[in-house]
Amino acid sequence: MKRVVVLILCCVAGAALAQPAEALKGHPLPGPDLPVGTISVRVVAGNVTSTVPGIAVTLTVNGTAREARTDAEGRAFFKDLPVGATVKAKIQGEDGKDVESDEFQVYSDTGAKLMLTTRPPSGGMGMGGAPLAGGDGPMADPRKLSGQPRPEQTDPGGTFTVRLTYDDLKDKTPPAGIPVALVGYAADNSVTMQTVASDKDGRAQFTNLDRTGETAYYALALIPRGSGVDRVWGLPTVLVPQEGARMLLSADKRDSTAPPIDETGDDGAAAGKVRVSLEGAGDLTTTIAVFDAATHAPLASGQVQPGGPDPSQIQGSAPFEARTDIAPGTLHVEVTGGPGTETKALAHVGVTLVAGDAQEPPPDSPRGETGDDGKTSVTTPKPGPMRAIISMNGRDIPTEVFDLAKSGGILRVEAHWAEHGRPEAMLDVAAKAGQAVYVEARWHGNAYRSRPFQVADGRGAHVTVSIFPRVMFSFSWTSKIEDEFLQAQGRFEIYNTTWIPVVGEGDGLLVPLPKGFRGAVLAEQDQADVAVAPGEGFRIVRPLAPGARRFLGGFNVPVDGGKVDWSLDLPFGAVQSGIEISQLPGMNVQTPKGVTGRIENDSRGKWYVIAPISILPKQSMAMTITGMPSAPAWTKWVPRALGLLVGGALIAGIALAIALKRAPSKTAKTGRRQQLLDELVDLERREGSESDPERREKLLAELEKLWEQE
Repeated sequence: MKRVVVLILCCVAGAALAQPAEALKGHPLPGPDLPVGTISVRVVAGNVTSTVPGIAVTLTVNGTAREARTDAEGRAFFKDLPVGATVKAKIQGEDGKDVESDEFQVYSDTGAKLMLTTRPPSGGMGMGGAPLAGGDGPMADPRKLSGQPRPEQTDPGGTFTVRLTYDDLKDKTPPAGIPVALVGYAADNSVTMQTVASDKDGRAQFTNLDRTGETAYYALALIPRGSGVDRVWGLPTVLVPQEGARMLLSADKRDSTAPPIDETGDDGAAAGKVRVSLEGAGDLTTTIAVFDAATHAPLASGQVQPGGPDPSQIQGSAPFEARTDIAPGTLHVEVTGGPGTETKALAHVGVTLVAGDAQEPPPDSPRGETGDDGKTSVTTPKPGPMRAIISMNGRDIPTEVFDLAKSGGILRVEAHWAEHGRPEAMLDVAAKAGQAVYVEARWHGNAYRSRPFQVADGRGAHVTVSIFPRVMFSFSWTSKIEDEFLQAQGRFEIYNTTWIPVVGEGDGLLVPLPKGFRGAVLAEQDQADVAVAPGEGFRIVRPLAPGARRFLGGFNVPVDGGKVDWSLDLPFGAVQSGIEISQLPGMNVQTPKGVTGRIENDSRGKWYVIAPISILPKQSMAMTITGMPSAPAWTKWVPRALGLLVGGALIAGIALAIALKRAPSKTAKTGRRQQLLDELVDLERREGSESDPERREKLLAELEKLWEQE
């Protein structure tokens, strides 16, 4: 069971998160279902519902580029990477510009997953939705903007306007009379639905909607084109009190002969069939049901079954053996494997020989293909350090570099994939005009919901239900010693992994800080939605919309006697997190249980880096840092002694002042003494414990001298 929970925590990058606007920016996350040394790069077009198959992905490994193409699910895999190697993934966006991931190191205990998008990532209102200029948007390609919500200041709060188009905002005959469904998922798990037909301008307007942020709205439409329909939908939209929202839903061009657009992805499902796949956790005990979004009536139900094998999810090895009995430049290749533990010769596997430092295979690269015996031979006219690219099951898999300069060799490739894919269910759901539906999966007593969708005539549908903890937490902090505090600052990221807004208890969702922290602060741009909760941490005061909520903050942890005792409660756990501490001579860090640290150098200096940090929910991140600079002992007792001295002096001064008032003296000494007392009292009143000790000392010394003379 514990292993399953860890899987739930760590597979976020590969899952269909509700609104992964930040995850689409190439931040790596652990992939415990992948072997060590394997990286999965998923490519999408703006959101995780729009995968991009067949696109080239380049992974630079310690300065050397490797390339693979995405499979039918938009994933490209790189395996057998050296642990600790520095890597960065890159694709080409729709605008022709490079889109790159973060640069990171290959994990030592798990694989890694990340996502890249060919178009700007989009999200719910206030979460990075693509801005449009004026009206319903610029005269750009509406298909690229389809489904992306944007705020509209000229519309009253609680108003959501959806405009339908045939990929042309100048079209004088836009889709009119088309039902547009708007499904609302509320934080209390209730579901609402409204339907409005588009007017002569292609617009459908919904009013009096929830403006508290506790409801996420989903726009759906089936737009007729040719002999079929384009099935389009929008990203989750959370309204704000002061303004409305607008969205384009675009079909293909009216005269296009391309196959119908299907943003749900029917994935070959037969007409009247809904295929439901599980992401994350879940097993064969999971039950599935389809519900009508308007009436909440169940339409179909069933039990999940093992999915078919997915040969694209390949794991294996390709050791090279140099052989003096084989001519230099010649490579014999033997490929075996199959689903599960099956080992048989694999035919029709492509082999391409390229130079070890080649960025991509030249057109004239030597190539071969295995026969029924799983064998082939390839010879290069320019022997030297080489790399083989193995092409099988829709994937191009590069091997490590080997040398064919002095002799030939044999490459023995063994490839395996799981006997079964992800658990799934196939349910019968007939198409019905104006109907929207959703899927619920029940596992271990908890319900997990898909996003809403529509069933189209003549086509099936494929939807995914993600089974993850509802809220997950990630952080990336930099810290250093300032005075008597360890100052930490950086990124806080809270993930709502569902399609439903999350409302925290009381005044909002609490993000704890280490016990005993002081002086928490927030970046100015985050202060409208996040507040400091004294003695607790940060509190997200608005409901947490589907997807990621990132904010920047800082805090101090006291250093006591050269030691920092760090105790951070993690109600949501921590996934792919890290903290770096400015390394000081003699500093020692006792890392949290199960987490290791290392020393790194960069242009800023030397750092003790603790990453990646992955901790289960409802646990605590505890660590101890010793050898920190500590103020001398006198800095503690001297202020206290001075405080007592000043207090005594004040009391004596007041008593003396009263006595002098009863028997006033007109001497110069008495006037000076009163002046000194007034200044001392004023200094203490204005400055308190932070007063100037040197000035106070001078005042007390002069007063003492005058008293002695009296």
